[in-house]
Amino acid sequence: MQKAELINLHALLAKTHDYLADRHDFPETFEEYDADDFGPYQIQRQKDEHEAAVVLLAERLADEVRGERSDETVAESRDNRRDESRDEPAEVELQEA
Repeated sequence: MQKAELINLHALLAKTHDYLADRHDFPETFEEYDADDFGPYQIQRQKDEHEAAVVLLAERLADEVRGERSDETVAESRDNRRDESRDEPAEVELQEA
């Protein structure tokens, strides 16, 4: 991948993180990413530095989305089980005395 393409991808992932942090329950910062203290618009940085930042951002975003999705899936399955139990008539066993 060319350096310009990496910079564009870096910018896209950074904007995606900002968007998700503003509108969803995502962390405002990723410690590993923010520790380097450089962003996509520092074009003087080396290509491998942008590549490392892209990989790190992509991994962290994927982890957060995966975690959020699994939380939603658990909540949905609980809701579905509750709804199903309400729809089915309760079976009552009669015991002879």
